[in-house]
Amino acid sequence: MKPLIQADTSELAGVRFVLADVDDTLTYRGRLISVTRQMDEVEIFFAYCAMHKPSFL
Repeated sequence: MKPLIQADTSELAGVRFVLADVDDTLTYRGRLISVTRQMDEVEIFFAYCAMHKPSFL
């Protein structure tokens, strides 16, 4: 990955959507997490904890 400011405009010409992931809840190590079914709140919480190892655990 590189900062967007360093990207050539031709690289960005085909971009139609941008997902803002300021707090890393959509990605893990820079990659989108694929979910193939609806997850309930408990599953989401445990998945988040498994990825981010929060200090409160």
